[in-house]
Amino acid sequence: MKKQERHRQNTFQKWIPIIGLIFILGFFGSLFWSSQGYSNSAIIAEQFEPSSNTQNDVAIIDKTPATNKKYLEHQNLLAEHFYKNNNFTKAIETYDLVLKNKTNTAYDLSNINFETIEWNRTLMIMGNGERATTLESIEHLTSSDISEKYKNKALALKETLNSFWYGWAN
Repeated sequence: MKKQERHRQNTFQKWIPIIGLIFILGFFGSLFWSSQGYSNSAIIAEQFEPSSNTQNDVAIIDKTPATNKKYLEHQNLLAEHFYKNNNFTKAIETYDLVLKNKTNTAYDLSNINFETIEWNRTLMIMGNGERATTLESIEHLTSSDISEKYKNKALALKETLNSFWYGWAN
């Protein structure tokens, strides 16, 4: 009887390294998988909405005087430039400037989608790694009179931020 018990024990001991390897591969595989789609940069890259304006000469855009009718439109493009260079703080500041002036008739507002700017601003906050502030911004979006498109996107982002995989990836 002791030989049979010893034989079972030896069989189990042979499988321990394989089971351990499976757990290790599973752990690192889940880290890799979650970092692909649940990292801040991946979410922002997927969700960011650039303006329809194709002007990209930042030197000209940055030098637009505040008295120019296209100033806010150029500031929006400048914020996009900051995003592309991972300068989320400057992008937030620039988006804030545009949003503060969304009723200012001194500027041409026809080419500016303020809902998109509010959405992109929320993404920039997330890019700064400020999860709590991002959730506050999402709450602001969902309680505002913004379109259903952005309310739904905000609710989906909130769900992502509260998911296990997001916490794992960030």
